[in-house]
Amino acid sequence: GKPEETSYVGSLITRFDFSPDGKRVISCGMRTAKIWNTETSVVELSFPPVRTSLVSVGFSPDGNSCVTSDANTFRFWNTKNGELIRQIRPNQ
Repeated sequence: GKPEETSYVGSLITRFDFSPDGKRVISCGMRTAKIWNTETSVVELSFPPVRTSLVSVGFSPDGNSCVTSDANTFRFWNTKNGELIRQIRPNQ
C-alpha cells in the first residue's frame, strides 16, 4: 500500500505502511523502524537504528519482506525474523 504520513506527541512517526493483509503496520521515525501488530498493538520487530534519519518504509506485495530507506540506502528485511536480506546504495 501507499505509505501515509502522521505523527504522535512524544514519539515522532514520519511514515507508515500497512501489510497486505492489514494485520501489521511498519512505521519509521528518526533512525528506527518497527513492525506492529494492528490487533494487539504489540511491537513484533524492531530494526537496528541507522546513522541517518529514515525517510520511507513499505511492505512487499506478499508481506514477507519490507524496505526501509534513508538518504543513501535501501535496506530489505525479512518480516518474519527481522534479518537483513540486502542493501542497495544507489549513489555508489
